[in-house]
Amino acid sequence: ALCIFEEEMVRPVQTVKIVRKRTRKVHRFQSDRFKRVYPSWRKPKGIDNRVRRRFKGAALMPKIGYGSNGQTRRMLPSGFFKFVVHDCKRVELGVDAQPEDTQRRLHTT
Repeated sequence: ALCIFEEEMVRPVQTVKIVRKRTRKVHRFQSDRFKRVYPSWRKPKGIDNRVRRRFKGAALMPKIGYGSNGQTRRMLPSGFFKFVVHDCKRVELGVDAQPEDTQRRLHTT
């Protein structure tokens, strides 16, 4: 459920186009072969490792260039940012909310 405190709809202040460079998760090398190797990413450190040496056809390692634009990171396709409201009174006072943000209430508030 969304907390809506204003009578008119709020429009997002979106000036930068959202570009998602790489959306697939990066899995750990050989985590599909062995149960003891968990899929959470770990950098390969072996001397003969083909992923670390960046051989052609090997799995890709995460790079700094895969990151999203800082202004559009965690932005929804509607142009809003989502954040959790812990106390509706603070939002009414304007402490937690910005007009371009989407608010999601917890079921305990």
